[in-house]
Amino acid sequence: MIVRNKFGITPCTWQLQSALHQLEKKNVFTISPTGSGKTFMFWIPLLFNDNGIILIVTPLNILGEKTHNEAKMLGFSAYNLSAENSTDEAFNDIVKLKYHVITVSPERVLGDTRFKNLWKSKRFTNALFNVTFDEGHCISEWGKDFRPLYSELGNLRWFLPDHVSFHTVSATMPPHILHDVQSKLHIRSYNTTKIIRSNDRPNIHLMVEEMKYSRSSMHDLTRIFSFNGNTPHEKFMLFTNSHDKAESACSCIHLHMPPRSRDKVLRRGDIWGVCCTDAAGMGLDLRDITLVIQWGYTPSLCTLMQRLGRAARDPLLTALAVYFVEPMYFDTYHGKQKRPSPQGHISVPTRKRAKHSETNKANGSRLDREDSELEDHGGIVSDAEENVDGDMGRDNIAEAASMPAHEVSLGIPCCARCSVKSSCYCCDICNPTALQSRLFPSLPLPSTRAKRKFTIKPYKMTTGGHNLRWELLQWRSFKVLEEDLDGDDFFSPQIIMSNKILDRIIDLAHYSKIVTVTALFEQTHWCYTDLYGPEILKIINTCIPLPQPPSPKPVASVSVPVLGSSSITNQHSLAPNPQPIEAAGSVDGLSAK
Repeated sequence: MIVRNKFGITPCTWQLQSALHQLEKKNVFTISPTGSGKTFMFWIPLLFNDNGIILIVTPLNILGEKTHNEAKMLGFSAYNLSAENSTDEAFNDIVKLKYHVITVSPERVLGDTRFKNLWKSKRFTNALFNVTFDEGHCISEWGKDFRPLYSELGNLRWFLPDHVSFHTVSATMPPHILHDVQSKLHIRSYNTTKIIRSNDRPNIHLMVEEMKYSRSSMHDLTRIFSFNGNTPHEKFMLFTNSHDKAESACSCIHLHMPPRSRDKVLRRGDIWGVCCTDAAGMGLDLRDITLVIQWGYTPSLCTLMQRLGRAARDPLLTALAVYFVEPMYFDTYHGKQKRPSPQGHISVPTRKRAKHSETNKANGSRLDREDSELEDHGGIVSDAEENVDGDMGRDNIAEAASMPAHEVSLGIPCCARCSVKSSCYCCDICNPTALQSRLFPSLPLPSTRAKRKFTIKPYKMTTGGHNLRWELLQWRSFKVLEEDLDGDDFFSPQIIMSNKILDRIIDLAHYSKIVTVTALFEQTHWCYTDLYGPEILKIINTCIPLPQPPSPKPVASVSVPVLGSSSITNQHSLAPNPQPIEAAGSVDGLSAK
């Protein structure tokens, strides 16, 4: 009743058990699917621990800020220690026990010298209830080379008194990840409890699709998105393995969007979807996502389940999760790219197995090296993951990405919130025809040969160039206000026209290379060329007019005798008009003077 009166909802059985074991000063591992309410377990113990303090270590600043705001909304005093507000005054307030919830990154809790002084304060350490590690799988997957300090979080054990327990929370923690995390945090088994729930999300339809076009072109996205303007767009999240790939996916989608849809996104701020990496997935809690796409092979099932699990966080919804994989990871691959199916034809593939052998791990490593900024830092394929075949179904995949049942296992729903709406299709192995109908015929592949860009040679900026820069900046600022995009001083103008494109336009105008709207797009690839191109051309012609072509040289006139007339007649006819030029060898036989 106390929990229900405080938070307005009745906690689930697994949430109560996790909170109970925390209050018993045990080290707790809580493994539960994405969107199931793991954060709720942070707050329940605060109602019964005599004003104790909880320290939450989060992988991302945005996630720490989100947790901090949620704590304050529930009535707990909280503080998010970040680079901007980690002041001496803030640490003094923490020592004075002003805050009951403190969120911090691994690098700050280990690298800030003021924390060493904090551990020496008995007043603070006696009030410290536990240390919670949100997204605990990052300790293993990110602690190797991406963020090395993650693997050193176990050093906190030597600074803290014995009564401070550790609480590790994650949606994906298979046995090898859990064992590694437990070892890194120096957690002993005799005082440890594991709360484990199935990782399966039955309200998400799983679909694995082989790429038919090159990965870099991203043309396969036209098979899952409807760009004809007639089908309503469903909200989506598209995950890639690097920032560059996310930007390329966004550009590809924007290029194929109908002008009317582009106008809605720009003018009204309608959000259709997000192209992102893991960072956005952890920081966003979007309840109405009905389509999640993983673009490209990822070697970790933990990463895959985390990303696909962002769909249908509202248990009353169902969603589709599509995994686009390169051909080399299928048994049907024979060393060359397959040709795409004929236009308008949707093929129903036979049951295929994705490769998970040692050879393919090597292929995966080679592929990852091709992605210069790969952010799939969980590059471990365990034995459990390797034994998952494409025809084994979703239950085995979910089990490989979570945990087999031991210690405390809760698989039976206790309430309506735990009873997630079941999928009527399951996956493309059980119902290939039904899910394949969700695909659209791919659009014609555009020519990959782009117009050759003009190379800018060094030049001295003229007065016209300076005027053009000023006019373009003024035009951009006006458009930001006109489109109601003035929320951010830096990013808002970049939405209309980036500084890079603006400088490119000035350089091209100097050499008179922008004559038409088509030339403007070919040389800049500005996404709003069709919408604003005529206005830009008008500004260019005003500041730097096109050079006028030189006037043609006058042609000298030569008098030609009329045919059939005699030389005498010619002499008489020309006599009254003296010749302006005298030349030797006249046809009349006159000698030169």
